[in-house]
Amino acid sequence: MRRLRSAAPAEARGMALAITTMAACALPLFFTSALALAIQRDLGLADEEIGLAIAAFWVLATLGSLPGGWLVDRIGPARGVHLAGACVGAGSLAIAAFADSFAAFAALLALTGLGNAIITPGMSAVVSRSLRAGRRGTTFGLQQSGPPLASVVAGIALPTAGAVLGWRWVFALGAVAAVAATGVVRDADADAGVVNRSTPPARDRRPPSRLLVLGGALASGAANGLLAYLVVFAVAAGLSTTAAGILLAFASVTCVATRIGLGVLADRRPRSRLPQMAGLALAGVAGFALLAVEAPWATVAGCTLALGIGWGWAGLYVLTAVEQARGATGRAVGAAATGTFAGAMIGPPLVGLLAAEASFALAWLVCAGLLLVAAWAFLGARRLRPGT
Repeated sequence: MRRLRSAAPAEARGMALAITTMAACALPLFFTSALALAIQRDLGLADEEIGLAIAAFWVLATLGSLPGGWLVDRIGPARGVHLAGACVGAGSLAIAAFADSFAAFAALLALTGLGNAIITPGMSAVVSRSLRAGRRGTTFGLQQSGPPLASVVAGIALPTAGAVLGWRWVFALGAVAAVAATGVVRDADADAGVVNRSTPPARDRRPPSRLLVLGGALASGAANGLLAYLVVFAVAAGLSTTAAGILLAFASVTCVATRIGLGVLADRRPRSRLPQMAGLALAGVAGFALLAVEAPWATVAGCTLALGIGWGWAGLYVLTAVEQARGATGRAVGAAATGTFAGAMIGPPLVGLLAAEASFALAWLVCAGLLLVAAWAFLGARRLRPGT
């Protein structure tokens, strides 16, 4: 009885940590997107260089995902989370103090990407080990709401702190947030409050479905391509800089609500996850089609659909990967994150190249095509791994 009574506070703490740590570690990426115009003016960067800097973030995140998952399983989730916070904090602070060129900015932003490669399997292991199976959908939804929540903060930072303090101070504050959020995670957070937990034998472990990872890569590429250029595109489409920041925040809040709501639903109806992910991807297709219109009203509606709804699959994606793998949570999430990070690495430079050589309208139509294939892959993963 005592163990059962202690479960609720432990689960509540785990849920709070899941969202705050992920949000804090994602801040450098979204600050780059939201403050792109100010960074470009100060450092003399072209549009495509912003996309390349964001791609550098995702290169390190992609390359570090599998080793990061292995490391988390070796040293423990709490130490992994602390290491991730140190990488993000150091990179963000160095950007604020030393970034004076494209090369320096991209290299330091990449260091924060390495931190994100470790925080994803680290916090996923904390969630998976500290919560009952019947609550994991909700908590993975909360955890994966961290990145869009960081978008909300970034959207607010654009018309407020970014304008008053300057973009360098915003990154400095982000460094403090990353270290503070990850520093409070303890070893007990990964072990307290567990009810009926068991670790499957090593022979039962298997990687997530390849089609699941492919779908995550394609859908992530489309979403992150839009994130990288949302502010630049929205201003070009007729919105003010302040309105563009507010739009980023609104779409991100919608995404947070989508991920949490679907996480709650996943705990109640565990057999409908992959079809839901496919449906979200199709909603994103409609959103990108609206963005191709390049009018203010279509930009608002398209961003809300493409990001607020179409990017809502991430919590279900991580939950499905963990359940399909049947063990070694860090490695399973590392494998799944390799797909999403690889897509995020390719998406921004692809959108930047298409926009520079043709138009944003073509870039958004290509993103819509990526989401169509992602929807097919999610449904195909269900056929390969029945029950998800």
